[in-house]
Amino acid sequence: MKKHRDGNANDQLGDDALLQREESERREYNRLERREPHLRDTNYRALNASRALLHAWERWNKTSVVARLRGLVSRHS
Repeated sequence: MKKHRDGNANDQLGDDALLQREESERREYNRLERREPHLRDTNYRALNASRALLHAWERWNKTSVVARLRGLVSRHS
């Protein structure tokens, strides 16, 4: 799968490709989040997160919203 830099082209993807992107971005966000264990004990995680983690969350969030609007992903998957 070709790497992408942001979620701006999500509306151009078919359902299968969108699901693959959502899964990939969720994995990347989770991987980066695990690298920052100090965030687990805070209520204001976004304020203390690295730029890479914030960017990963933003990409995943955009893709996840589009997938949910299409009825492809549940909110907690």
